[in-house]
Amino acid sequence: MSFSSFAQENCEERSIKLYSDLEDRLQFVFETTSEDVPNTEVLSQCITLVDVESELMASPTNSTQLSVNGGQFSSEPALVNNYDTVQLKSYAPSEPGQVKTTGLVLSQPTSEEQPNQWDYPWTVTTASSDVMSAQSCYEADFTFDERRQRLRVFELPAEKYKVPGETVTSQCIHVTNLPTPVIAKFQRDSEFSVNYGDYSREEKQIDNGDIIKIKNVAPNKLGNVLLDRLILQQGLEDGTVSTTYYQWYIGNRSDDAYTSISDCYVLTRDDTNTGILPHTVTSNDNISAKSTCMINAEPNSLLEVEPVQKNLTVFVNDTPFEGESVQLGYGDKIHLEHTFITPGFSYSWFNLKKTWDGEATSDSEVKWVIENNITSVDTPDTPVADSFTMEVTDDMFANCRLSSFHLRVNDTRYFQAAAFPDSLYQPLNHELASSCIEIEGLETELTISSYQGSWFSINGQPFTQQESVLSNGDKLVLGTVTPEDYMQSKSVRVRVEPGEQARDSRNFFFNWGIQTINTERSPKTWRIGPSQEHRQIEDIMQMLVAGDVVEVIGDADYAPFIMENISGTPELPIKIVGVEVNGKKPRFVGNHSDWEWTVGLRSSHSIELHNVEITGGDSLCFRHESDNISIHDSFIHNCPSIGILGTDNNSGSLSIFNTEVTNSGGLASPDAKWGHPIYVATDHFRFPNSVLRVERSFLHNNRGNSVKSRAERTELYYNWIEVSDIEQSRYAIELIGPALRSLPYTDQDVVGNTIVMNKAFPMARFGNDGAGGSNGRVRFANNIILLNVPTFDTYLFNLSFELTSFNMQNNLVHPVNGTAEVTWLLRESMDLEGWFYEYPHIYIENNTFTNEMKLKANSLPNTVGNTSEYILGSERWNNNTYSQDVISTYSHNGLIEQIFGYQENTMPYLLNVPSYTLIDEYLADAPAASMILSRPASGQPNH
Repeated sequence: MSFSSFAQENCEERSIKLYSDLEDRLQFVFETTSEDVPNTEVLSQCITLVDVESELMASPTNSTQLSVNGGQFSSEPALVNNYDTVQLKSYAPSEPGQVKTTGLVLSQPTSEEQPNQWDYPWTVTTASSDVMSAQSCYEADFTFDERRQRLRVFELPAEKYKVPGETVTSQCIHVTNLPTPVIAKFQRDSEFSVNYGDYSREEKQIDNGDIIKIKNVAPNKLGNVLLDRLILQQGLEDGTVSTTYYQWYIGNRSDDAYTSISDCYVLTRDDTNTGILPHTVTSNDNISAKSTCMINAEPNSLLEVEPVQKNLTVFVNDTPFEGESVQLGYGDKIHLEHTFITPGFSYSWFNLKKTWDGEATSDSEVKWVIENNITSVDTPDTPVADSFTMEVTDDMFANCRLSSFHLRVNDTRYFQAAAFPDSLYQPLNHELASSCIEIEGLETELTISSYQGSWFSINGQPFTQQESVLSNGDKLVLGTVTPEDYMQSKSVRVRVEPGEQARDSRNFFFNWGIQTINTERSPKTWRIGPSQEHRQIEDIMQMLVAGDVVEVIGDADYAPFIMENISGTPELPIKIVGVEVNGKKPRFVGNHSDWEWTVGLRSSHSIELHNVEITGGDSLCFRHESDNISIHDSFIHNCPSIGILGTDNNSGSLSIFNTEVTNSGGLASPDAKWGHPIYVATDHFRFPNSVLRVERSFLHNNRGNSVKSRAERTELYYNWIEVSDIEQSRYAIELIGPALRSLPYTDQDVVGNTIVMNKAFPMARFGNDGAGGSNGRVRFANNIILLNVPTFDTYLFNLSFELTSFNMQNNLVHPVNGTAEVTWLLRESMDLEGWFYEYPHIYIENNTFTNEMKLKANSLPNTVGNTSEYILGSERWNNNTYSQDVISTYSHNGLIEQIFGYQENTMPYLLNVPSYTLIDEYLADAPAASMILSRPASGQPNH
């Protein structure tokens, strides 16, 4: 196969024969090239040399490159003869109004020190800033999206194939449709100018119509890609600040191997090559994105190309290819295609991994970015079709979950309430019905209609797409067909229009999330490490399937990672397992390039992390935004704000086993919100019945509340939780409700823990922190509370706002020094209406206290100065004793030695709870059976 030449057929002929009497050659000048945009690649006219009497050496000057007879451009000299064609390539000056003089030198190839040479100049100019027009700039559209929640995101054109270390200036960017000014700054070290002013790294204001330019230096390492982000911040009408990013890439090359051939980018054998294809924008007219083609330009070679991401069609010589990898012979061409199926702004990126002749080159990748600028899909809002045939059954409407469309504290509808439970691990291309929700809390009737082909059934009627009315008490089920490919996510919606009398009349959606099974192949084991083929989690992340195990080599630092839409299954979880080297775990450290997190799991379900160290995230170290996630035998520390976070939205069950969390939480700055070592909520709507479970773990030397939970159910079993004496240390545990109103109750089970209070501060709060209440039941059983302070002049428990019951059973409250006494057992600051049964269900049984306990209760009269036994009565105060009556000095000393010996033996990683021989009813093998989850009948006891 032959490739087309760069040579132009109509090159202009120029004579360069010798003057007969002056021994000088005829001179000519390359035509002046003018360019509006600074630093843009420019080509000279093509010249055919005629009347050449003998072979000459052609040398480009001033960083210009030369092409002879359509060959590759090069800065090296080349021999030319009669009828050879020459063309020059350079760059326009980097600043407006500048002139650059370059050209070609012809000389006689001779050994003389000063051979005869002749100059053929070429002048390149850039228009002055007052002449330059925004018409030549990249148009950046800053229009708000339809929800008006954030600015749209665009990808600035990449600057590709620069010489390492070369200063690179972007094309000009014209800001259009910007509603109000924004403040801009770069995330890393790029400089930028506004309206051709000075370049700097300082933040600047950008207004509509401004022209922006960016400057940086191409990476020094061959094949590297530099990514920087222009951060834009704009104040919104509600007082919040919207932040978005513009991305800019610089790739480098030391040659022109990516020169276009047959309108394709060439792929060459270069282990360090990382290429960036031009990014593609889809629109309503063409929702399918097609990449530039690529061609194997290495003779006698075989190139294997493997898509790193899924949901991407690869075409070989314009024929779609089915399979995990593609083999290309010399001259074969490929291109990529992807179709967006939903409107609304988003963007995606895809990588291709290249392997030449079976020799792996894992760092050799090609990147393609797609921007979805679709505003609508060619489907009516309420289509009528016969493609969904599922019949409605009684089972679909059994056990419906109440969904209350309540208001937030600030009286804005909380849209997360309008969510159905997610359907995960679904088979491909089959009809599916959602879980059932029962509507309550509506101000007025709602009108619902199909959105993008969704189906729905109300109160057991057949599935329909016709506009319908919903009232309180109605039951709703959605229907759809699952995606046709593995590991695909889909959001099914019905449009909702509130009635005329609604306080908040904005339209919204009922949402139902679906994810297909990730079992495209059999599981396998990967290995990540400094000397391995794959060095970072993100190198292989997009290729993982259910059941895969990722072994990460210890005694090494790794880049942060955020995993999105990559799931295992409950039976085949994806496991990330640290392999210790020299007794050290692998360490994930610092902030991810996109967010101030170290590790994040987003819509990536059934993932297990084992034996890893996570540290250094400025905002948080571990972000949980998925379901069925577990952390085992790990070390999470030095997180200035939050150690482990479970988000309000899109989060399900999280389990933490044998894990140490330390030096985390508190106030990262004076104006920051409180952070906590473990701060977890769960999404009651998308993942009902979710549980936070912390078991046999070691929490110490932290700030804030050691465990703060808004989960639907919280289980704390057999942990060592120590509150330090520093100013920012607060509760050992704060188990409350989500920041919503009218939700189902949340239950808490706290069993078999050792809780050490090194300061006189309340040990636990249950009920509500002022933002959300649990309405639930608390069982606090079989725990040891050690008071390591001279005096404890406060209360142990704070019950506030909303509860069903508080049960304290079989606990030991004990002073380390043998003398500290508790002033109050608990402070109850609730009104009677705050108790579920409008009566304080408090049960205190079989406990051993430091001293006679007193109760400070708002809902019970005459409590101040009286004992709890007197106030509660024998039916709810039963068989409690005092330590001075049952524990001798010898037993006391042995107990303290044994408990604190456990602490010393566990630092930092040995977290197995010991087998206590002394008062073993408090810890070892203490009963951990969960409390009854169904509420008792009215008037019946609750324990």
